[in-house]
Amino acid sequence: MVTITHDDLLQFVYKETSPEKTIRIQQLAESDSDIKERLEVLQSAKTRLEKIKLISPDQRSLDNIFNYAERGVEEMQHGK
Repeated sequence: MVTITHDDLLQFVYKETSPEKTIRIQQLAESDSDIKERLEVLQSAKTRLEKIKLISPDQRSLDNIFNYAERGVEEMQHGK
């Protein structure tokens, strides 16, 4: 018997499983209420995540981060 992990189910929801594993998970979902419920929860979470509008940080924040990182690299290279 093949064990189906949480990662397998997540890959299935994102259509990243092999054809063989896809068929296996579909079969299990039809006969195993726990697998079916877990897939429904993951699909619901995926749908909600896709609806979230992401906001990019402003350029000034990015510049500050990159400048800070660059100073750190320079300090490491100069042994400070």
